[in-house]
Amino acid sequence: MKRFLTLLLTIAFIIVMASTCGEVEAVPDNCIKPCVGPYDDSHCLADCRRREFRGGKCDKRLKPPTCCCSIAA
Repeated sequence: MKRFLTLLLTIAFIIVMASTCGEVEAVPDNCIKPCVGPYDDSHCLADCRRREFRGGKCDKRLKPPTCCCSIAA
């Protein structure tokens, strides 16, 4: 019985670990859209200004690189 419970817990642990390792990194709330193709820092800044943010740029640390706006004006 003890061996069965250990096996069950091991299987459950493997399932939980497998389901969490493929998660996409959370994108902060101030990030608005991916920086792909011709969309670069200047387009990002213009979109952020339209949304009443002080500025913005493409954050290359995120996958894919994403336009993130700075603090509201």
